[in-house]
Amino acid sequence: MSWRCTLRVSAALSLALALMSGCDATRLDHRTCWQDEHNCNPGFFCDQSTHQCMPGMPGVDGGADTRADASIPDVPVAYDGRVDAYTNPNADTDTDAAKDAPLSSPLDSAGEASPAFDSAASSSVDAVMDVAVEARAIDAAGTCGNDNDCLSAEARFCVQGLCVACKTAAECGGGSPVCSAAHACVSCAAALAGCPSTTPACDVASGQCFECLANSDCAGKSGKSFCTNRKCGECATSTDCTATSKPICDTSASSCVACTTDSQCQAKGSGAGVCLSDGHCATSAETVYVGRTTIGSCSDTVESAGSLESPFCTASKAIAAGTSVVIVLNSLADSFALGVLAAPLVIVGRNGVVTARADTDGIRLIAGDLSLRGLSITGNPSSSQGIGLDVPATTLGSATLHIDGCTISKHAAGGIFLSNAAFDIRNSAIVNNGSGQTGDGTVWSGIRVDKLPTSGPTTLGLVTISDNASTGLSCAAAIQGQGVLATGNPTNITTSCGFVACAAASTSCGSQL
Repeated sequence: MSWRCTLRVSAALSLALALMSGCDATRLDHRTCWQDEHNCNPGFFCDQSTHQCMPGMPGVDGGADTRADASIPDVPVAYDGRVDAYTNPNADTDTDAAKDAPLSSPLDSAGEASPAFDSAASSSVDAVMDVAVEARAIDAAGTCGNDNDCLSAEARFCVQGLCVACKTAAECGGGSPVCSAAHACVSCAAALAGCPSTTPACDVASGQCFECLANSDCAGKSGKSFCTNRKCGECATSTDCTATSKPICDTSASSCVACTTDSQCQAKGSGAGVCLSDGHCATSAETVYVGRTTIGSCSDTVESAGSLESPFCTASKAIAAGTSVVIVLNSLADSFALGVLAAPLVIVGRNGVVTARADTDGIRLIAGDLSLRGLSITGNPSSSQGIGLDVPATTLGSATLHIDGCTISKHAAGGIFLSNAAFDIRNSAIVNNGSGQTGDGTVWSGIRVDKLPTSGPTTLGLVTISDNASTGLSCAAAIQGQGVLATGNPTNITTSCGFVACAAASTSCGSQL
C-alpha cells in the first residue's frame, strides 16, 4: 500500500473513532438500545417501545427526516445519503440525498479505498448533523415547541405543538371572554363554550359570563339571594336588610350595613327615620314627639301623648319619657333642661324651632352625650339673659356634644358656651347673638370654648359665625377648625383658637344650610 493510501485510511479511522466516542465501546450495533438515549449515538433517542435508536429528541422533531420537513435544508456535510439508510431504515433517503451538500473531501474522490468506508463514516455524521438542526426547527406554519415560537398576535400560546389564541380565559376578554376546548376565545353563547362555575350565567347579548343575571341564579347561595350588578349579594335595596344592627343596603357591594345618616333611615321608611350612634334606625318605640302638629295641636295628657299624631306640648314631658330620640315637630315654645343624661339622647328637628322661655337657656346640659340635628334654637325676644346652648363646668361627669345642621340665634347672653365639654359642630350657623361674660371677665358672643376636655373631639367644620354682638369665636386654648366662616363680628376669631377663618362663603367655607 502506498503512503498516500496509508494516510487516507488513518485519517478515516480517526474520524470514525471520534464519531463513535459517545457510544458504548463494547457494543458494535448502535441502532438498538435498552433503556435510554445513553445507549445511542449523540443526537439520537431511545424509542423504548421498539428499543430502536431514533434520530432527534423525544417529543420535539420526531427523529426521522420526512417529506414534511424536506423543505428545510440539512446542514451541509461531506457525505452522501447512503448513510441514512444504515442508521435509520425509515429515513427518506431519496429526499435527503438531494439535500446533501456536494462532496469535496479527497476521501470521496475516485481513489477512495472502499464505498463501505464512506458509508460507515458518514452514517453518524450526517444523521447527527441533520437532527441537530431540524430538532429545533418549526416543521410547519402554526406549529411550535413553546410560547416563544408563536409570533402571531392572534395565536400567542403553544398548546400540544400548535399555536393557539388562549390557554385559559385569562387570555380572553371583551365579547369573547371564554377559552373554548379548541383554545379559541369565543362568546359564552358559542357552541362548546359555556361559562366557568364561578360565573355561570351567560349574557348572550354581550357574550360575557357573570355570577348572575336574575335572583333565580343566586338560588342556593346562603345569605346571598339577590342579584345586583350581576353579582349575588344579601340585598338589592334596604328593604331586604332585616337585621336591626345592619338596616341599610350598600348597593355597591350588595351587603347590609349599619346606617350613618338619618336620610338612609328615612328612605328605608324605618321608624322615625333617625339613625342612632350604634348604626341602627330608631324604632317607633324609641321615639317621642314634642311641639305642634300641622294644625297646631299637642297634648301632655291624652293616652296617645308623645305620638306623631299627638305630640307633647312641653319639653319636660318629652324628656321624662326616657326614649333615645325626641323629635321636635314644627314649633316648641319651651326650653330643654337636660341635667345629667343617663343614656345618649338625640333631639331632631322636623321643621322644628325651639323658642326658649324668657331669661332661660334654650338647652342646658350638665353631663352626658347629646346630639342635635336639624334644629333651630332661638332666643326669647323679651329675654335679657340666657344662652342658646349652655354646657357649664361640672364635677358630675363629662359632656359630649354633637351638632349638625342647626341654627342658634338671638340669645341675649351668647350662642354656645362650652366648659370641659367635647364637641363636634358641623354645618351649623351661630348668628345674631348678644354678649356673654365668663367668670374671669372674658366677653364673648358667638361661641366660647372656656375649657378644653381631657379627651374627645374639639372640632368645628363648615360653621358660620356671623353678626354677633362681640367676639364671634373665643377660645381658652387651640381647637380644630376647618371651613369656619367668621364675619360681621367686632372680633371674628381670637388668635388663641389656633386657626383663621376662611375667606368667603362657598361649598368649603361656612354653613351649607
